[in-house]
Amino acid sequence: MRQSRIFSIFAFIAVTLGLFQWQIAPAQAGTLTLSNNAGTTSAPFFIEGEPTLVMNGFDLAVQNLTTGVVMDRVTIAVQQAVPDTPIQVVIYEDTNGGSPQDAVLAYQTSVVIQTPGTAFIDLPDPITLTAPIVWVGFYLPPGFRFFADESGSSVLTYWAW
Repeated sequence: MRQSRIFSIFAFIAVTLGLFQWQIAPAQAGTLTLSNNAGTTSAPFFIEGEPTLVMNGFDLAVQNLTTGVVMDRVTIAVQQAVPDTPIQVVIYEDTNGGSPQDAVLAYQTSVVIQTPGTAFIDLPDPITLTAPIVWVGFYLPPGFRFFADESGSSVLTYWAW
């Protein structure tokens, strides 16, 4: 029992350090982090003019995961928040990948991000994924700035207005 507790603590520390090494970790399912970061190079992006949906797709099969994965947290690396402004977090499921055009909205929640830094957003109700591709996105307000990886392995990064 003591050995499994030490392993659990070690695993938690390793995941936590990994999250801080990368500037963006879009989604976390259980103890596995789904990330579009392949390195440490990120660039700031900003939302201007009108609210914008920014999302990344992840192929669960690439991670050797099958359906039934529970997602309980998403993150975004914030350069400049727009305090007191609600942000919609959305999760879409996609049976065939390629583009989110035919993906189905599976989860939505509203959050407020007040400060810069990595925003860890615990989902109020974790979602059990039933499709092989998952899209994790944020409807961001004008003035919001975030860091995006420049060398990632997302299925696709998608912006919509």
